[in-house]
Amino acid sequence: MHGGPVTDHQTSLPLGEHIRHLEDQARLTLDILDMATELSDFQALTNRKATPEQILSETHARLSDLIPFATTCFMLVVEGTSDFMPALCIPESQQAFIDDEVRHLTESGLFALAIRENRPITIYSRNGTHRLVLCVLATTARVRGMFIGVHPRDARNVSAVLLSLLRLVLRQCANAIEVHELDAMRRSDDRQINALFNGLTIPVFETDAAGGFRHMNPATRMIVARAALKGDAGLLDIVHPDDRPRLAERVGLAMQHSHPVTLSCRLVVDCNGSTDVLLHLTPVMATTRCVGLRGVAIPASDLA
Repeated sequence: MHGGPVTDHQTSLPLGEHIRHLEDQARLTLDILDMATELSDFQALTNRKATPEQILSETHARLSDLIPFATTCFMLVVEGTSDFMPALCIPESQQAFIDDEVRHLTESGLFALAIRENRPITIYSRNGTHRLVLCVLATTARVRGMFIGVHPRDARNVSAVLLSLLRLVLRQCANAIEVHELDAMRRSDDRQINALFNGLTIPVFETDAAGGFRHMNPATRMIVARAALKGDAGLLDIVHPDDRPRLAERVGLAMQHSHPVTLSCRLVVDCNGSTDVLLHLTPVMATTRCVGLRGVAIPASDLA
C-alpha cells in the first residue's frame, strides 16, 4: 500500500486540489456566461425604439466595463453607397487619428480582412505605437459597420475570452441597429400607404386583431360620423346589422388562415340608409401572426 496523498493521474495534482481547480473553472465559466447574457441583452433598447446613436453609446458603456480601450470608434455603413462612416468616437479628439488609421487599413487591405474574418483581429497602428482591435458589426444577413478599439502598444494583451465577449456584444449591437432600420422602413412604408389611403374617395381602413379601427381614411371617417357611431367603432359597426354575422364569419376565416376574403355587404352611410359595396379584406401580418385587417369598400355602382 502506497503512502502520500491521492492524486489525479492526468494532472499529477492532489485529488482534492484538482477538484477545487475544476470547481473554480466551473464557477468562472458560469460567471462568464452570466456576463455574456447581461452584456448582450439589447431588448430594452429595442423596445424603446432607440436610435443607432443611442445603441452605440450604450454599447460603448458596456464595453468600457469589459475592456477599457484608450480610444473607441464605431463606424456604420451608409445605405446606398456602402461606405463606412464614423458614427461615434470616444474621445472625439482622436477622430483624426482614427481617420488616418482607417485610410491606411483600407489601402493595405486589412480593413477588408477584418470584414471577412467576422471576428476580432488585433494589428499594430501605422506608426507602431498602438495596437488596434477591429471587429465587424454584422448580423447573420449583412454588415452594419466596424468597431475599432485602440490600446497603447505596451498595454496588456486582451484575452481570448474578452475578445469572444466583445464579438458577442457587437453582434447584438448590430442586431439592434438592424431592428431599428427595419422598423424605420416599416414606419416609412406605413406613412406612404396612409397617404395613398387618405387620397382615395372610397372607404379604406385598417383594423386591429379585435376589429377596432386602427386607421381610417376620410371616406371611412365620414361614414362613422354620419352614422352617429361612437369613437371606438369597429368594422362590424359600419356594416348593416343583417350582414354582420356573415362578415364576422369571413373576418374569423381571414384572421385564422391569414388569407384575403371578399364579400358583398351593405355599409351604413347614415342613420337611415345604407349602400351596397364589395368589401375586400387582407390580413396584416407581423412575421407569421395576423395582427389585423386592411380593407377597402368598393361601391357596387362602380362595379356595374
